[in-house]
Amino acid sequence: MTSPLRVGRRPNAERINAAIDMLAERRPVEELAAQYGVRVDTLKTWHDAALRALQMAFAGIVKDNDARTETIAGLMRENTRLREELRALKKTAAAASQTCHQLAATLASLEQQGGAE
Repeated sequence: MTSPLRVGRRPNAERINAAIDMLAERRPVEELAAQYGVRVDTLKTWHDAALRALQMAFAGIVKDNDARTETIAGLMRENTRLREELRALKKTAAAASQTCHQLAATLASLEQQGGAE
């Protein structure tokens, strides 16, 4: 089923469908041009625009993935640093607790000695 050439700008949906049909290579370009009522060079222009848009979309996806990968790597490094810091703080807290217990025992001993005198 062929359509006569139509004058004027086509809706984006029609351009997209035509470009998809070309990308799929299911039918000859001349047949598609006739179906959409446009010249072959117009259809090729739509096809080229669709390819550029796909390339930009995929480039954006790759950039997004690269950015996410870098973010994840940064978060993993930060997580490792924080775990090491927590480990050091736990050791310091344990040492401080032991010192407090020793001081409390010493103070209790001194109080007992002072009360015994």
